[in-house]
Amino acid sequence: MPTMEVKGAEIRLPLIDEAEQIAAEYRKSDEEMAREYALMMEAIYLDTSELDPQLCAPDRRLYRGDREAWVYEHGNIAELVFVR
Repeated sequence: MPTMEVKGAEIRLPLIDEAEQIAAEYRKSDEEMAREYALMMEAIYLDTSELDPQLCAPDRRLYRGDREAWVYEHGNIAELVFVR
């Protein structure tokens, strides 16, 4: 297998046949990836009815349209909860 040395490390070079096979492999379209991302984002939103703002009131609230994000600050760590 051919290799190439770069900054003291040997890097394996793919054979032409292997590179052509990798290039021909199926890749998701931008539309498929956008749809998956939208479904994932929809799945992480919580309904405000599932949360008790009196019992666990957020430190800050960020609004965007009919959705918002509740921010809970724990010292150096902040937790972001997306709600609708």
